[in-house]
Amino acid sequence: MAHAMLIIWHVQHFRGQGASAIVARYLFAGAYHTNESARIIRPILPKGSAAAPEVLITIPMLENFSKTTLELNYLCKDAFRAYEDRQEQMRTEQEKMEIKRMDRPLRYRCANLVCGIGADTGRVLQRCNGACDDDKKPSYCGKACHKPFCKAGAPCSVIDTEFTTIPAGRAAPSGSIQLPMGGITFSSSTMSPEFMKEIKEHMDDSGVFR
Repeated sequence: MAHAMLIIWHVQHFRGQGASAIVARYLFAGAYHTNESARIIRPILPKGSAAAPEVLITIPMLENFSKTTLELNYLCKDAFRAYEDRQEQMRTEQEKMEIKRMDRPLRYRCANLVCGIGADTGRVLQRCNGACDDDKKPSYCGKACHKPFCKAGAPCSVIDTEFTTIPAGRAAPSGSIQLPMGGITFSSSTMSPEFMKEIKEHMDDSGVFR
């Protein structure tokens, strides 16, 4: 846990400056703590887990730097392995969920494409019971996403039918809402969709996922 927390400490030194402005000593210190956290925890990880969330959030940034700083490919081999394991877990989870939810794929994601919010159970999302047209009543994360379509004759929300669900994280309780962020899926059963999207926007602006 200490190594994982130190990752965030080093990352804070270059947030807001752009990912290309990172000082070398912070890059290598962050890489060391990322890899140590992944290496130490691996033997005791519960089934279905790959690494601490702080590790998984940081690895995409380190992978980007590893293209020009080749030493990172050696220093972060345990962390990169953990990230690959997590990606494989997410693919497997998504395949299972797609089979399970194939009959009602649009019940588990917000129909407003710019939103990105998904859910692990259909009861988490909402359907309008107002006077809008029936074809505008798929599932939404909240009133704000449905409001542009909630009137007679309004255009229907554009739905990508190839997208079915977002794989939940290992520790996500039933009834969580989920939002992909870089290489991880951020899940919460207490935060509002609006607050989760604010967090994602902050993470995108900070350059962590670049």
